[in-house]
Amino acid sequence: MAEQFLFIQILLVRWLGFCLQAVWPDARKGETVLLLVFVLIATAYWTCGLGKLRMNWISFGHLNHLLHATYPNGWLGSLSAEQISGISAWAAKFDWPMRVMVLAFGVGALGFLWRRWTMVALLTGWILFHLGVVLMSGIFFWKWMVLEVVILVFLVRNRQETPFTIFRPSIFLMAVMLIGAGKVIFRPVNISWFDSPVSYTFRFEVEVEVEDGEQYGLPPQFLASYDYQFTLGTFRYLSESPTLPVVWGAVYERELADRLLSLKTLDEVGSLESTLNQVTFNPEKAEVFNGFVRQWFRAHEERERKSGVLSWLKAPPQLLTFSDESAYAGQDTLVKVRVIRITSFFDGNTHVEGNCQVLREIEL
Repeated sequence: MAEQFLFIQILLVRWLGFCLQAVWPDARKGETVLLLVFVLIATAYWTCGLGKLRMNWISFGHLNHLLHATYPNGWLGSLSAEQISGISAWAAKFDWPMRVMVLAFGVGALGFLWRRWTMVALLTGWILFHLGVVLMSGIFFWKWMVLEVVILVFLVRNRQETPFTIFRPSIFLMAVMLIGAGKVIFRPVNISWFDSPVSYTFRFEVEVEVEDGEQYGLPPQFLASYDYQFTLGTFRYLSESPTLPVVWGAVYERELADRLLSLKTLDEVGSLESTLNQVTFNPEKAEVFNGFVRQWFRAHEERERKSGVLSWLKAPPQLLTFSDESAYAGQDTLVKVRVIRITSFFDGNTHVEGNCQVLREIEL
């Protein structure tokens, strides 16, 4: 379905290019394509900005909570919980300026094509925004950053001349209409949520075939090319106990976000789980998951044998994580995989982790 939708988007962009050429007859070669690329980029940010406006996101804040959601997954894993809490407390001092800037970078995308300076200013802001996100969470939108740096360099290097004729009122008005309608036309993802102090982390632990059955943590990169899904996945369908609708600390309902913000201890988190009693266990999905894990690990040794020098050439991951010394590195034969759910909570001063539950034990 994803490939079919991508094909439809390509046809749609091409059709829009023909329409632009009809109303922009003096456009130079390639200018319509450039304009559509700029519109597509701006649409992604505008959709997020509009989503934040609709949910009154700016009044909630607590952007430092994102660090507490990603730390248990391995981001800045070499630091202690006390050090993470200290970094979070420092970042919290800039919470309101960060809220304003994030919202401005989103809503301001509607006027991206007003003048050259607005494009340069927003591109610079978006790049700095992504740098801040990767420093705070390890979420690395490198593809966006590369594209934006290329466009920024192009604009700055040609600042003494006009490389294209888009800076005119009629073209700007058309761009605003395309960006405003981009949510319907291009269907970008609305990345908008409330950052709660509660998060679930799903860790994978393996048991190897030795006399004492040693256990090792399984680093996300070991599961490439499914490392993104295994790091960010919720796996709520594996849990037979109540769970909260929280993904990496992200909550989409303001009422629930406020309730989570009022909690004081990890025990209160467990009490809220019991009160809401949302059990999402799905035995059919759980069995499919078991089968996938068995098949993946059985094929792992074959993949390792076939790997060569070129296997080291790969794109940077989108989610940066760091493994500890106890991580499995292929040193022994695997016999069992455990899926463990850990609840993390930040009470405003201290990062704590607990309520560990073994959700699945899968014999290989």
